Amino acid sequence: MKILLIDPPIRRFTGVASFFFPTSLAYLAAPLKNTNHKVLIYDVDRGGEVPNSLDFNNSYNQMQRYVNAINESANSVWKEVTNTLLRYKPDLVGITAMTTKIASAMKIAELVKEYNSNCHVVMGGPHPTIGPDDILKSGSVDFICRNEGEESFLQLVDALDRNTSSDYLQSLSPVINQIKGISFKENDRIIHNDNAMFIDDLDSIPYPARESLMNQRKYSSEDIGMILTSRGCPYRCSYCFHPFGSNSVKYRSIDNILGEIEEIKKRYGSYHFSFKDDSFTVKRSHVMELCEALIKNKTDINWDCTTRVNLVDREMLKIMKKAGCNVIKVGVESGSKRILEDTNKGITHEQIRKAAKLFNDLGIFWSAYFMIGLPQETEEDMLQTYEFMKEIDPFYAGLGVYNPFPETELFNMGVKMGILKEKIGFEDFKQVNPIDYYFINPEKRVAALNKDEFEKISARMMDAFNNHNKKFSKLARRGWERRKQYVHDPRMIKNDVGKVLSWIWP
Repeated sequence: MKILLIDPPIRRFTGVASFFFPTSLAYLAAPLKNTNHKVLIYDVDRGGEVPNSLDFNNSYNQMQRYVNAINESANSVWKEVTNTLLRYKPDLVGITAMTTKIASAMKIAELVKEYNSNCHVVMGGPHPTIGPDDILKSGSVDFICRNEGEESFLQLVDALDRNTSSDYLQSLSPVINQIKGISFKENDRIIHNDNAMFIDDLDSIPYPARESLMNQRKYSSEDIGMILTSRGCPYRCSYCFHPFGSNSVKYRSIDNILGEIEEIKKRYGSYHFSFKDDSFTVKRSHVMELCEALIKNKTDINWDCTTRVNLVDREMLKIMKKAGCNVIKVGVESGSKRILEDTNKGITHEQIRKAAKLFNDLGIFWSAYFMIGLPQETEEDMLQTYEFMKEIDPFYAGLGVYNPFPETELFNMGVKMGILKEKIGFEDFKQVNPIDYYFINPEKRVAALNKDEFEKISARMMDAFNNHNKKFSKLARRGWERRKQYVHDPRMIKNDVGKVLSWIWP
């Protein structure tokens, strides 16, 4: 079977830089290829000119351009998608979708059915997992693959590939009903099969099929170097959707991880890697063992990771640095004690201060990420966040405005406070700016402030955070940490300089 896996576009419309490759699709592609299916991964954001802007100050207008593009049938991006379908002639199209991309994903599903009404369309990802019914009712999507997809998707593809009947649902119903993790529509009735078990043995999953990516030259060696060493998170932050439920974190073996690193180095020339685990240092012994192996094998790479301030200590950070770690990203969220507690993150400001001191003492470049605009937040809470950012003084400080997502505690809180809707109409995803999704009144994002007050304080804070990050000392230090990458992939110098210039002088 010929399969086209698509990551829908958004960055080409917003003009903001795109990073990394669609890992989830590459994980799906690998077992399919191993069973002799033909697979191509189409990251639509890499189909044309790749944006390089790092300016997030104008996110509302950027997202509005995305909404406008969804409703422009003559847009060149949609023509490109149609031409790709006509050229590749897939029998099945798989589409991944986060909530912010659901409108784009549905647009692509419609284009697939226009290309060939008999082409199977399967959708997966966070949004289809939590809201499959409306998607299936649209008529453009045949199946939803919920949660992890490697096993369920492969079983579905194999079943469809073996079937030759034009009425495939009727003839395949007994088989499809046995595939766990699948939802589909049959005779106007939506059927949700039992959830699939999460994969325990991560080593049993083939390495992501990076070789199946279209437009490979548009990915930098850094983009290709994204790796997951584990799946799952034991924490329950109130703003986060937890697809793994209460399952414990699953880990890959050290040899399995090293094997993927060496393969990527050899094939793509990558010397900078990003370990994109939810919290890289949850299991201290696993981190220590991996770092010791990287040192022993003289792997000679740099890498970054995301973790938590309560999961670092001096001894571990020292060996991480020795093993090539040159960037650590942590979520700080808020400078307000009250708001920080409401995030259920399970950290304190004292732990944040302690971690910041450790990073600085050991000379590790670190980034701190904050958010504002939680339903219960006040102007004083937001100002405390700014003051705390100045106090801990990270090399990079990211600031985002809270966007509500269903199936999270903060979302439920917003509903109870009368700020958010439990559900929005499916057409709203095509018409409403994603930043306004689920708000009863977009002009009332927080209970304590009106629209003008919130916009003024958020604009001031965005400017302040940007000015912090644009300091020459911060930019120079970031460049210094990437020196090995520049030596092995000189193209990255041009890429980085272009991004910085477009950010400083947008």
